[in-house]
Parts: sequence; C-alpha cells; structure tokens
Amino acid sequence: MLQFITHRTGAYDEITGTRAVLDGGCRWVQLRMKEAPAGRIVEVGREVFCSLLSFNDFSIISVNIF
Repeated sequence: MLQFITHRTGAYDEITGTRAVLDGGCRWVQLRMKEAPAGRIVEVGREVFCSLLSFNDFSIISVNIF
C-alpha cells in the first residue's frame, strides 16, 4: 500500500493535495503539518478523512478525529 505524506506547495495545500490522491485511489495519508496548531490539524483531518490517516507528531489528535 502506498502512503501519501501531505505537504504545502504554491499550487496545493494539504486538503487539495489529499483530495487529489484520494481521488486517484490512495487510502493511506499522513497528515504532516508541523507548524500548525493542533486545532487546525484536527479540522483538516476531519475534512480529508480516509481509510487510514496518520499524524506527524500528534498521536492524541487521532482521538479527536475518530
């Protein structure tokens, strides 16, 4: 199984990039937003919810998403 690790670019934010890979069939996403506050990570995680969503540095956030 392939994993997509989010990253912000000039063309894509975490949500847009994740939606694109989910549309392409990816089901494992690591939400990587090291500089974002935990509340924002929860918001984005809820919006891009997929089969398998992992978090970089914030394991407690998964409790708030699911």
